[in-house]
Amino acid sequence: KRKCIDLFLLADFKQVIAEEALAAGITPEQMTEWIEQRFAHDLASMAATGLYREMVHNKHLNKGYRWEHNDLVDMTYLTCAAGYCDFVVCERSATAALDSGQRRLGRERTVFRNLRQALPAIAERVG
Repeated sequence: KRKCIDLFLLADFKQVIAEEALAAGITPEQMTEWIEQRFAHDLASMAATGLYREMVHNKHLNKGYRWEHNDLVDMTYLTCAAGYCDFVVCERSATAALDSGQRRLGRERTVFRNLRQALPAIAERVG
């Protein structure tokens, strides 16, 4: 499933990747090597996109999950927030999926279900 998700993301990014590779003078052989050997690793290191990948993967692993209207939109914006913001407060299922993704990627936990849970982390960060 992870490889399918990676291929889905690669297909979605192909135009931008091709344009940037051309601008950087990267050869087709180098691109092939990068896709085969580094794409998955480099994708995981991207702040929001790596987390988006983990959320999609998590949803696909959960056979009982029923996709709801707006799930992909929510995932897009929440992974951007969790990738770039110090703290994110969101509803329970999104918190669980984002938190799971952050753990798998070895990232600090920055996602909370409510402000009461977030306050100790915010207070610690503020000092």
